[in-house]
Amino acid sequence: MASGSSANLKRHLRLKHPMVPIEKADKDDDSNTKSEPVSSSLIKSNASASLPKSTTNVVDCTKSDSKPSQNLLTNYVDVVKPLPIQKQRSIDLQVLKMICKEYHPLSLVEDAEFRKLVKMLCPSYTLPSRKTLTYSLMPTVYENLHATVKSNLQDAPAVSLTCDGWTSINNQGFYAITAHFFDKSNQLMSHLLECSEFKERHTGENIASWIMRVLKLFCIDSKVAAIVTDNAANMKSAASILKMNHLPCFAHTLNLLVQNAIASSIQGTVDKVKHIVQYFKKSSFALEKLHDMQGKLNENLLKLKQDVPTRWNSTYDMLDRVLRNKNSVVSTLALLNIKLALNVDDWKIIEGSVEVLKVFYEVTVEISAELNVSLSKSVVLTQIMEQRVQKFVSAENFPPEVTMLSNNLKDGLNKRFESRCKNELVSQAVILDPRFKKQGFCNENQYKSAHQSLLNQINVQQCDVQRVEDCSEEICIKEPAQSSSLWEEFDESVSKILSKESPATTFSIELDKYMAEPILPRCNDPLIWWGERKCIYPNLYTIMQKRLCIPGTSVPCERIFSKTGQICSERRSRLTAKNISKIVFINHNL
Repeated sequence: MASGSSANLKRHLRLKHPMVPIEKADKDDDSNTKSEPVSSSLIKSNASASLPKSTTNVVDCTKSDSKPSQNLLTNYVDVVKPLPIQKQRSIDLQVLKMICKEYHPLSLVEDAEFRKLVKMLCPSYTLPSRKTLTYSLMPTVYENLHATVKSNLQDAPAVSLTCDGWTSINNQGFYAITAHFFDKSNQLMSHLLECSEFKERHTGENIASWIMRVLKLFCIDSKVAAIVTDNAANMKSAASILKMNHLPCFAHTLNLLVQNAIASSIQGTVDKVKHIVQYFKKSSFALEKLHDMQGKLNENLLKLKQDVPTRWNSTYDMLDRVLRNKNSVVSTLALLNIKLALNVDDWKIIEGSVEVLKVFYEVTVEISAELNVSLSKSVVLTQIMEQRVQKFVSAENFPPEVTMLSNNLKDGLNKRFESRCKNELVSQAVILDPRFKKQGFCNENQYKSAHQSLLNQINVQQCDVQRVEDCSEEICIKEPAQSSSLWEEFDESVSKILSKESPATTFSIELDKYMAEPILPRCNDPLIWWGERKCIYPNLYTIMQKRLCIPGTSVPCERIFSKTGQICSERRSRLTAKNISKIVFINHNL
């Protein structure tokens, strides 16, 4: 009892349990107690009856054979079984992959809330520190990935390159180079070779020296089929110094063509549209009114787009978006009493310009594919643009400014892409693409020239004779057991004919057989077609691997710098150039 008194317990025993003796027994009376089995059994029965039901399972500690219960260690300490080393490494790799591919800072592993989240998901896993991630795990992954890329390139029959430069927010110059090739399964592959800081002057000699260093690092300096860059003079000079086949970027050339045509025809209307878009971009009140007006007119809630000179197709995007929001833009400007409205002639110019420029927008999107055959498309797409523009030139319902735009585009196409159609690499790629062949040329003379260049290729192309013999079907002739002179004259005549056949004749027959096959539908994959026929046309297949691996644009390098721009953000502006190079390499190749 709390007060130390047992009077209440005695009173309860007297009233409710009269058969239970409550007097204290002396030690001398032990023998007497043992002689009263009835009263002792009653004591046990009454005592057990007086206990609550929830205590009936309690162990009787008065028994001599019972042992006291022992508390477990887990009641006081959380015992966590450590992860296996292989599991720990795989999670570390996934954390690094997430940081590199999703553009997170390396300090993410030290964020308190992120560490709590990981601990809740997997208490046995311990996140690496930022220094461990930066100086131990990332270099290891980079070196392993670098070895993998190098191994893949060793098996490539030919490699084409794209190269470009870029400046970060810290005013650091970077150059990147990508490699494109066919793997063993005839799939077009793309790898980033290097994206590193370029501290020297951006001259052709310095760029050529940097490119050669990268190529020797991967042991592919003798496998380069062509290099694709923009139209800058230093890039052309670098390709000339390296004695590489150089192709200007199709999309970059197209962008220059369109910009020059716009500047000399509809620039006044474009400037007016820019001012309107800038007004809605800067004024949140005006933008809110525009959204309200779009809702009242039951129009889609579309944001206006601003023209950016360095972003391809941005002028078309700006004009097209303003035209689609014409009613809401005009109504909002009138409601706000803003004197930036476009007149009727301006709207006609915008409408006609969007119609003319649409084909250039679609061609840029089509040619910018990275893991598809694109070089052979460039000639066909050029013909399509010329045909469309010619229709706009002869149209009579366009304003004079749009007609001038069409004429400028036509002249630009003839000037900038005439030499491209005559390039041997491009023309051979058109013939070797089973979707185009002869149909990819606008006239017979271009086709004959490309056909002859392929025939001449056999003189410089050292075909693998063993591979031809393995792939070609052979008729095994068993000689008779006894020698006979019956076939001597016939065998001699056949051997004379075979000796007169030159490799050029064999290649010509192979090319004619290839040209006689039906054209592949445009939506089909030409690489699958070639994979099924590489044993039928072994010589053409060897040349095809050196032509169709060439991309039509330098867009792969542009995409590398788009990723690098997200990595070199304001939150990560203190990243060193070496770490940026490793992160970009892992981001693209892992």
